Amino acid sequence: MIQANGELWSDMLARKSGGRNLEKAIVRVPYPLAGKAWRDVVRSTDVALFPYDRSRYRNRCSALLLEMLASGKPVIVPAGCWLADQISEPTYQYQEQLLASHRTEWLGEERFASQTAREWHGEYELSPSGPYYLAGRLGGSSHAPAQYVQVRLACYDERFQLLESQSIVVGRGSNPARREVPVLFRLPAGTRRVRLSVRNAFVAQPLCVDYCRWWVLCPPVTQAAIPLGSIGLTFSEPHEIARLLDEILTHFDHYRAQACAQASYWQSKHHPQQTLRMLQARQMMAKAARLPAA
Repeated sequence: MIQANGELWSDMLARKSGGRNLEKAIVRVPYPLAGKAWRDVVRSTDVALFPYDRSRYRNRCSALLLEMLASGKPVIVPAGCWLADQISEPTYQYQEQLLASHRTEWLGEERFASQTAREWHGEYELSPSGPYYLAGRLGGSSHAPAQYVQVRLACYDERFQLLESQSIVVGRGSNPARREVPVLFRLPAGTRRVRLSVRNAFVAQPLCVDYCRWWVLCPPVTQAAIPLGSIGLTFSEPHEIARLLDEILTHFDHYRAQACAQASYWQSKHHPQQTLRMLQARQMMAKAARLPAA
């Protein structure tokens, strides 16, 4: 399912289709739908894609996203906004488990002593044994990044020819107590050198992280490719969507199982009775605050 403004999505299809007519491949769902018709649409969804404008959802809720999460559907959402914050913590916990359960090779650590540094650049040479993943941690002395941070990766072969460029935008997400934020990249075959950069994602201010640490994650040779996320993925640029869709469809059983495991949490958190209890509690607090002191 793709949730987007119809005219906006049609314009984007026209620009990206290379002259091909994709209209026959798109099933348009009328809005609004109610009752069984809408439930059938949700049940038939495999992956929910939200090509939204990040800036409009910086602090804005999406009821459809919550419904997809409560229904156990993997999602793809824009990074650096409320939508991404909803799926960040399960992803971080999953990536931390990967780092703890697989063999790693230490690359290095960089601490940002200057309070005025706006960007960090680093370069690491990799062994020819065939690393598959680059893992990192970003953090501070007392907390994870309060703002969103962009990590850019460029992968080169032994002749220093560029193989691939990737980027990830991460932040503290929905967990204010988080001290570090993990990042995980899959490296293309033949990677022998990586270049990294770290900077604030959307503001030109000094870095909001104190350090970054880097490892090569080395799963067994016989192990299949490792999924990169948990209940969904985030994109910072529209051109990343195709790669993320391929990632989820390739590892669909994993993403669907993770999303289903989290569905009961979303059902409970956004149940009407829970909302009613919250409103009643706030009403009682406001009433108590108006009572005269004894």
